[in-house]
Amino acid sequence: MLYISGAFGGVSPAGDISANFYYERRAIPKSQVFSVLENGRLDELPLKEEKRDSIIRNVLFGISMSPNVARGIARWLDEKADEFDRIHSIEKSEEDK
Repeated sequence: MLYISGAFGGVSPAGDISANFYYERRAIPKSQVFSVLENGRLDELPLKEEKRDSIIRNVLFGISMSPNVARGIARWLDEKADEFDRIHSIEKSEEDK
């Protein structure tokens, strides 16, 4: 099982629906610089040239399917999202009691 953050894709020239699933994470710095304090602890110094707020998007896998299969999967996912909402609205209403 894989965790995904999202997907992108489109319609292929053959008329199939393609979807590429990806996972996003924060960029890992290329290096870190520390100063050693008198008590022996490390203090990380900021690196101005690196952008620590950048996001890395890794495509994990892609799929291709007919429009009918895509519609069926879309309905199934929508039903599961509705089921999630029903379950959590029941739990929330019980917590409010």
